[in-house]
Amino acid sequence: MTPAAIPFAWEGFFRALQGDLLSFAGFLIFVFVAFLTVRWAIRRGESGNGLNASQAQAARRWAGRLATALVLISVVAAIWRAAMFASINDIPRADVDRSGVYEQMDALTKGSH
Repeated sequence: MTPAAIPFAWEGFFRALQGDLLSFAGFLIFVFVAFLTVRWAIRRGESGNGLNASQAQAARRWAGRLATALVLISVVAAIWRAAMFASINDIPRADVDRSGVYEQMDALTKGSH
């Protein structure tokens, strides 16, 4: 069987990336909560006469740009990780590689039953 004849297993792909996907989702939730907390703090500072309107607007804009940059970087990293895993899957496959090691493993497992 040639590598081109082996179908791509989506379930295995997502199972292998499950930890990365959960970390990605957790990071997005963290960024969102931090963004809301910063906006809340800016609003409190504005209402408490600590910030004037132009300072509060600049701080909101800064917080929004920072949150957007963090989300974009994490999305690019997640896509990069998935692409690397899909293209450089170096898990040995016994049905593709018929090296001596796999021949010995087959002989041992078939001989033990």
